Amino acid sequence: MKLTVDEAIERGLLGKVKVKLNGEYVRDVVVADEEEGCIKRFKKVDGKFVINHKREDVETEVLYGNVVIEISDEATQTAKQTTSDDTEGTKANQAGQ
Repeated sequence: MKLTVDEAIERGLLGKVKVKLNGEYVRDVVVADEEEGCIKRFKKVDGKFVINHKREDVETEVLYGNVVIEISDEATQTAKQTTSDDTEGTKANQAGQ
């Protein structure tokens, strides 16, 4: 799967996507491509974004490795939590069987 920030916004996934590169979570990712095994992210030095003053934008860098895109579905997770049977294994639940 390939996912860009623009696609994530269009699909309502902003804040629900995490990207791993070689097993480590990475931040500030602009493009992640599992098939190509690369990510493009905003470049930082000493924790600060690197600005290209000629183009007036933030520089990016491309990193290669094993890429995994994780998309969380908060609505599904909440539904699973609220529909779980809290009485499982109790006498009240066994009596109803």
